[in-house]
Amino acid sequence: MKINNLNPVNFGANFITNTTIQKYNAKKKSYFPTDVSFVEIDPQNKNDLKALTDAAKYWGNNDSYALNIASAATGIAAEFINAVKNKIYAVTRQTDNFDKLNDQKILCLAHVELEDNQPAELEYLQVNPDMIYTLKEPQYKHIGTGFLNTLKKIYHEAIVLNAAYSAATFYEKNGFKCISPQTLRYIWKP
Repeated sequence: MKINNLNPVNFGANFITNTTIQKYNAKKKSYFPTDVSFVEIDPQNKNDLKALTDAAKYWGNNDSYALNIASAATGIAAEFINAVKNKIYAVTRQTDNFDKLNDQKILCLAHVELEDNQPAELEYLQVNPDMIYTLKEPQYKHIGTGFLNTLKKIYHEAIVLNAAYSAATFYEKNGFKCISPQTLRYIWKP
């Protein structure tokens, strides 16, 4: 007997691994390593898509990278963008129940594009601005570095990107080499 599955089971964000960032300890007035979750967001899952779009709204103005990442996820969900060749990742403080991703716990978002026989392309990376632009000590630091360290383990052959001028030094500190100063094209290779 053939069973037609009209409502496919969709579990939401997929936990990949833990990644290490720095968390502020107010009593000791210093930062200490802490593990957070590195997850792949499933744009076909309505809860993931809502968490992603809500985080993008909280984080930015009309030209934030988070909105571009949310737009890519929406394109994947609508099948305008190839889901196999486009991955949406997040770093989150959430440690379980990834089927109900909590937008308030997302620390970082990214979009990676994969093309046959090409290095992984980091299209967009944005850390929650509340973790960067604050008058007091941010609760977390090195979120982007933690993200990149994990991304290097996943795409261990090479990663390429076009950096924003304001982010060029960040990528250089994280082992990326500039291969085109005119376009701020960077590559990371082990």
